[in-house]
Formats: sequence, C-alpha cells, structure tokens
Amino acid sequence: MNRKKVLIGCIHLLLALAASVALPEPSDALAQTVKAQQAVISRCSNTPNRVAENWISEQVAAGRAADLGLKFPAETDRVIRASFLQNLLTNSLRGLKVHRHGVHISHAAVCEPIDLDLAEIPFDTSMKDCYFSGAVSLNLSRFRKSLQLDNCIFDSAFDAAYADVAIAFRAPGAQFKQAVRFDSIKVGRNFSLEDAMFERSVDFSSAEIGGDFSVDRARFKGNEQTYGFESIKVGRSVSLRGATFEGSVDFDSAEI
Repeated sequence: MNRKKVLIGCIHLLLALAASVALPEPSDALAQTVKAQQAVISRCSNTPNRVAENWISEQVAAGRAADLGLKFPAETDRVIRASFLQNLLTNSLRGLKVHRHGVHISHAAVCEPIDLDLAEIPFDTSMKDCYFSGAVSLNLSRFRKSLQLDNCIFDSAFDAAYADVAIAFRAPGAQFKQAVRFDSIKVGRNFSLEDAMFERSVDFSSAEIGGDFSVDRARFKGNEQTYGFESIKVGRSVSLRGATFEGSVDFDSAEI
C-alpha cells in the first residue's frame, strides 16, 4: 500500500471519529449570540443608514474599530449599502484614506449582494457579528493581509473560489445558509472555521492552506449535501475535533 492510500485512509478514520463525537450543549454566551443574530434579520426592512456609513468612515480613517452595536442601539439603524462596503474595502471612497490598521466592523447588516470579484483588499479586514442577506462573492479576490468573518450570518450563496488570502482566514461561528465555495482558495497561513454551520453543499476542492486547517465543532448539515475536500493541500495540520457531517464527504487525493 502506497503512502497516498495510507494518508487517505487516515483522513477517513479521523472523519469517522470526529462525526461520532456528540456536540456539547451550547453555552449561554453562544445562545445569546444566536438570539441577537436572529433579531438582526429584521433590519433589511429598513433603508441603509448614511449616518452610520459616515461614522464607519470616521472610525476607519482614525484607525479604530467600528462597532455599530455600541453607537447605534437600534438594530434598524445598522443597515449599510453593499456599494459602500465594496468601496471601503477597496480603498475607493472619495476623500477617505483607510488607516493602516485596516477595516474592522461589527454588528452591521448588508441587504444587497456583495460583489468583490477580482478585487484587491490591501489591509486587514474583519466583519464580526454581521448579517448578509444577499449573495457574497469574493471570486478571484486578493486579500493582502487577513480576513475575519466571526459569527456572521450569510443567508445566500458565499463564493470565495480562487480567492487569495495572504495571511489568515477566520470565520468561527459563522452560519452559511446556502451553498459555499472555497474551491481553489489560497490561504497563506491558517484557515479556521471552528463552530461554523453549513446548511448546504461546501466545496474545498483544490484549496491550498499554508498552515493549519481547522473545522473543530463545525456542523455540516443536510443528508443530501456533498462536502468536497478532494485534492486539498494543507501545509501543517488538519483538525476535525467535534465536527459533524450529515452528508457525503470526499477527501480523495488530499495532501496533508
């Protein structure tokens, strides 16, 4: 038996062990986060708040994180335009120079599709506890530093195929309601999806990860769904602790 067959066999064994582990009961903090995120969905009945967008611009220019939950207590005041976010991330807003600290936004809602295909994002970017109603497309985009999507909800398709993230891609606790594409993505260091939830198919095929790849406690739901990890390449380690897979999984030709 050659090394490749032994490696694939080990992967399937790890997968079986991971799927057999019962998920722990969610903590009070996690339950509160989920409740808050569910309440966010009602925001899309409101028009975007230009005052909130101006405030975000001021924070970004000053090198500060923009937590809309602190500045705008009413959830209906936290809706921002997709075009605003696209121009902000590509440093294309007239009269605004993004600080070297990057763009860090929390508790925002974007109710239109986001198109960052082929875009270049030159600084660290984080969107935490945000809600995205429309499709999010990062196809062939390039993030020169890191991308974080902690606890975000994606109601529509998420496409990061062929994206290039120079340092790290983190999306712990994110919820993906529709199909997800990570095929042929390149991540320079670590790719982390701990506690994420996937309700439709996910494609990791031919992804290249320079460091560690973790889906600890992630939930891959749906008996009819397919989760493709074929030909994935991971430079260091893969961790599946506590992850559950309800559909079919393919690790053919994986290199770890």
